[in-house]
Amino acid sequence: MKKTQKKVLGLFGLGLVVATTVFAATLPGPEAQATSSITDTIIVRVIGEGPEVNVDGTEDETFINPEKSFPYDYAGVDSVVIKLEFKGKDDTTPQTFVLDTISGIDFVPGSGTIDINLDDYGYGEFKLIVEGYGHDGDFDSDIIDFTYIPLTATIGPNDDDGDATLTLDYDDDDDKIHSIGIVLIDENGNEVKPVSPITVFPHTKDVNIPFETGDLPAGKYTILITAYNENGDALYKPYTVYYVYSPEEVTPTVVPNTGSAQNGLNISQSDYLATGLIIFLTVGIGGAVFVMKGKKDQKKRR
Repeated sequence: MKKTQKKVLGLFGLGLVVATTVFAATLPGPEAQATSSITDTIIVRVIGEGPEVNVDGTEDETFINPEKSFPYDYAGVDSVVIKLEFKGKDDTTPQTFVLDTISGIDFVPGSGTIDINLDDYGYGEFKLIVEGYGHDGDFDSDIIDFTYIPLTATIGPNDDDGDATLTLDYDDDDDKIHSIGIVLIDENGNEVKPVSPITVFPHTKDVNIPFETGDLPAGKYTILITAYNENGDALYKPYTVYYVYSPEEVTPTVVPNTGSAQNGLNISQSDYLATGLIIFLTVGIGGAVFVMKGKKDQKKRR
């Protein structure tokens, strides 16, 4: 009994030693713990072949509201310069303004937004220019052209009376607009009077142009729309729309004059022919039915 117990205890001890050895082997050593506790961060920046800048916006867009924002982005540049060119209604050459300069970019890609209040410059033609500079004079730029004006307009037919409706679009909060003048020009370059000129005031948006009620001839017309300040000075050049007026001519139905007394009834020759054909077919079909019925009666009597 004692021997058996010794053997069992010996095997149990041997198993415990093996399990402890295996568990110890799976534990990380001091060197491994030191290495895993340190994290190395490596940043790789790829510089493109040259500078690249872009500005978001629609080319040749027309604005009637002064507050505008233009997003832009850049890459491969060390500095960015943002400029604005402005040409007013009386200017012969544009003026250039530097809106912002960003230095020390160190070729890290980035983006931004430039906010502009166009009322700081006035109505006119604009160019927003974003320039990016890289190594050794490398250069890239992007340009957006747009205009800022007091109003725009569209024109279309008025289905009610044959006239046209001129629809004006302007900023209701623009207190610079005191009145709006509308001038109608015919194909020969002459102002159409007394229909023209027409004057409206804010906040009128729909204006009737009396082509039909004014008994104007057919043709292509030019409509000039100008916004004025309180002193009667034009805020900007006239906005122009075109309209082709084609009055509808109703062709009456003509009934041939047959010279007979029935003309007073306003019945045409085609009506007589159709009526006669219907009567002929009715009588013919009725006669055929009557003959066929008589033949059947004769057979029955036999």
